[in-house]
Amino acid sequence: MCPARKQAGVALRPLIGRSPQRVRLALRRPLLVALVIAASACGSAGAPPSTVTPRDCGSFVPSSGLVAYDAAGLDCFWAAYTAGTPARWAFRQVTMEGDPIPSTIAFDPAQGIVVTHDTTADEYGGANRRLMTWRCGVLTKRAWPSDSTHLYLEASGCSGEGKTTSFP
Repeated sequence: MCPARKQAGVALRPLIGRSPQRVRLALRRPLLVALVIAASACGSAGAPPSTVTPRDCGSFVPSSGLVAYDAAGLDCFWAAYTAGTPARWAFRQVTMEGDPIPSTIAFDPAQGIVVTHDTTADEYGGANRRLMTWRCGVLTKRAWPSDSTHLYLEASGCSGEGKTTSFP
């Protein structure tokens, strides 16, 4: 007898003489277990990004000075985030020496919030010259401590460079 046929006969032998409902249940159980395992492995961390084109909230580049504020970009991004709509906002700060520090914040309902700060062009940045990335779960709008009319976004529940970060 073929070994595979012999094994199949051994596996089915406990089902012979059982009621049809018990046989169906016994045959469905492995399928149910496989489905539960597959579903539990598909958490939100592995979720594909949204197929919706993200709302572009602009790429703000200050004309001069160290302090820059982009109320329109912040309002656009906050409105998209609170509506659950994918969005992206870019902001470029400039060091005292004039070196660019580009930053971006992106939101996708399936992927969460991603913040990046790129200090690689900071000539005087020393060992801190690198691309920093945070992947976060929650965003909060806060007022600047020195000027309550200016707002910023605080991201928390992050992984990567730390547990929290702010933007811009």
